[in-house]
Amino acid sequence: MKIRAMILAVLGLGACGTPLVGGECAPGYEANAGACVPAHDPSTTGSSASSASVSASASSSSGSGGSACPDGLASCDAACVDLATSADHCGDCATACAAGTTCVAGICEPPGPVVTGQAVLIGMSFEAVAPGDPMAMLLGNAVFASKHSPVRILDYRELAQWNATTVTNTVDLIADEAVARGRQVQTVVAPSGAMVPALLSSHAYDVLFVHDLDAAPAGALAQLGESWAGSLDEFTSTGGVVVVVATTGGTGEMPDFIAGTGLFLTMSAESAAGQNLSVMSGDALSAGLGASLTAAPGAASFSLGGAIPMVDAVVATPALAPVVLHRVWYAR
Repeated sequence: MKIRAMILAVLGLGACGTPLVGGECAPGYEANAGACVPAHDPSTTGSSASSASVSASASSSSGSGGSACPDGLASCDAACVDLATSADHCGDCATACAAGTTCVAGICEPPGPVVTGQAVLIGMSFEAVAPGDPMAMLLGNAVFASKHSPVRILDYRELAQWNATTVTNTVDLIADEAVARGRQVQTVVAPSGAMVPALLSSHAYDVLFVHDLDAAPAGALAQLGESWAGSLDEFTSTGGVVVVVATTGGTGEMPDFIAGTGLFLTMSAESAAGQNLSVMSGDALSAGLGASLTAAPGAASFSLGGAIPMVDAVVATPALAPVVLHRVWYAR
């Protein structure tokens, strides 16, 4: 696989009611006020029973006429809209949601809590993972938790084995996941650990990705984590995502680094290699992973030194020791 610094998203044809962004409307529709609307053709009026019923329902609410729309969409103000999700036409053509609310299942609801930052601890190696595998999807779910476009990654690998497959394959998998998701990614390798706090404070990055620091000398990782703690707190409080890969390799001191950062109160790591791991449902990072994963060599499970609010175990051993942890910060 070739490392890609930039992945370009592909723009498709505009469907009915969708904004035009560098594309064109599907057959049978035309551009109107930045959206694709049914092309004016008197012969299409009442062309099918399903289309006619949708148009009749919409026109009774809006009084705007009866242009036919595809099944599931209604004609409101000369545009085809989904009454279940349209903030301007929520539930019917005449209802617009107030500022700050969203249309959910045809009802205007207040927005959910605002996520200000996230941290992901992954106790598994990506050395032998192939594109499209559930483990690759897990990696993609973590990195692309950031919604910025492009996702700007600060990659820290100074104390990892730079040219090892554990690093290079991880970077390639992120690029492959970007392609699969139609996302863009830009990666910059941090020149040193000492530079990371200043680089994060520049607000030029969305994700800090820390590889498994298996080449660090004994006693170095706790100090490194502590030196980053203040910057990481600021980074996650302003929307940043931190992803850390940690296994039982090297001096086995990745838990010391993690505890030093303050991201997770981790006390120790135990080998989880070869175990059949359970994927917990309900967390955004578990989307698309299936029910279980097989732990690769070097996989680690973690014991936590205390309870931290808003931390979910995404993947765990049969004894429920967490292998992948996800922490979310919300606006106060």
